[in-house]
Amino acid sequence: QGQRVAPAPRQGSGVGLSIVRELVRAMGGRVYLVPQERGAHFCVELPDEQ
Repeated sequence: QGQRVAPAPRQGSGVGLSIVRELVRAMGGRVYLVPQERGAHFCVELPDEQ
């Protein structure tokens, strides 16, 4: 039988979101946060291609 292992806490340096934000801004879009009951959603909005 396998052992039960507690899930690892979700931790990171936060660099990923910073990179996404800069790339999205460079494309004329925006990144925003939508709070949820348990946590939050990060949303990316980009302009339509013309």
